[in-house]
Amino acid sequence: MTVAAPATSSPATTDIALRLEHVTRLFGDVRAGDVLAPDLRFDLGSAGQLGLIDGAWELVVLGVRAEDVRIEAGTAAPTIGSFRAVVQLLEPIGSDTFVELGAGDVTIVARVAPDAGLTLGETVQVRLDAGLIHLFDQESGRRIST
Repeated sequence: MTVAAPATSSPATTDIALRLEHVTRLFGDVRAGDVLAPDLRFDLGSAGQLGLIDGAWELVVLGVRAEDVRIEAGTAAPTIGSFRAVVQLLEPIGSDTFVELGAGDVTIVARVAPDAGLTLGETVQVRLDAGLIHLFDQESGRRIST
């Protein structure tokens, strides 16, 4: 069920990131590698692993491409970079299926193979790799991770 991520460049601002298709944006803050958003908190590792410029940030936009969201079966306790979510929508488009995942009031979009075997209402583990997310300052829109 894991989708390999293609080599892509990193957008410099949220304006550029928004032009990319199927980018999920989470609004919150980052403290010591924890991403805090309404109804969602997960650990992405240290500030160094995130490539954060200057450590802690409030009012952050986290952007992640659908192909960089990993879905794993099971409901084991979340580990670094993961959290539980519920499959809310399956949108098959031929060679891929876009999946809307709900975690509290947050919706994350993932792109998976059409034979991934997911069902509506299923609880899954969602994994975000710190090296594949994009962090921006919410006020200026500028990138805050290297």
